[in-house]
Amino acid sequence: LKSIFMERRSSVESIKIFKKLLPSTYKFALEAFKYNRRDTTYSNFISSFKKQGYEQVIINSEIMIWIIEESLKHKMLITKINLSEFADEEEIEVTDKLISKVNLNNVYWIELKNHLNWVSDSNSIDIKSISIYDPLNSANVNSEIGSSGLIQGKSLFLIFEQIVKPVIEVYLNGK
Repeated sequence: LKSIFMERRSSVESIKIFKKLLPSTYKFALEAFKYNRRDTTYSNFISSFKKQGYEQVIINSEIMIWIIEESLKHKMLITKINLSEFADEEEIEVTDKLISKVNLNNVYWIELKNHLNWVSDSNSIDIKSISIYDPLNSANVNSEIGSSGLIQGKSLFLIFEQIVKPVIEVYLNGK
């Protein structure tokens, strides 16, 4: 847990999520580490953590949908759902319109969730990233969560701790 709190400044460029199996409990622990492309290449960054026994976390579309739902529970707004390059323009337009409706009234979440049913699979990475905004946070938290396990924006460790980590832990370890 020490690594999660090492860097809490809002100027953090991005963080990467890793998992490590705890032999004592046979459950995965999640940790996020600051990544700055000015300090190292992405491949060297990943390699250094793999040498320490960590594995990358890839966020599939099913988890992305759970993260969207958790974000809404925290009164955040969804600003964008970036679909894979294989999604057609009509699909993107409908998704964008439904996002606008959800941000006005969360009752439309079910409609958006049903619309995303075609990607809601644990083997799918058709949701490349989601962008969320916290209108209640004075720091104007606007973050992007990518399927690669990278989170970019502001207040990254807060987003990780409150929204992303609990969702992925349930997915990996059960309740």
